[in-house]
Amino acid sequence: NAINVQGLPPGRGSALQVDGAGALWIGTDNGAASSWNGKLDTVPETAGKVISAIITPQPNRAIMVSEGGQIFDCQVKSAATSETRPGEGTPNLTFNNT
Repeated sequence: NAINVQGLPPGRGSALQVDGAGALWIGTDNGAASSWNGKLDTVPETAGKVISAIITPQPNRAIMVSEGGQIFDCQVKSAATSETRPGEGTPNLTFNNT
């Protein structure tokens, strides 16, 4: 089905995965995004690419593969304080295209 949510790449959902920290990683036929602490952040490097699979090997990390065979290693690094609970804080998304 087509997804129409502000902040999410337009198109059909193709892959979903939740990591150990509770972030939802979303692949579409037009890129990817993560939903963390109620906020959607796109993965700019995936724009226009069909994300066909997502794995989450550890909390705050997702590895995505595009239909064309590109691999994206994505991590959330939070600016957490001692009072921050899991899933809270300010995310700092980093993406490595391998």
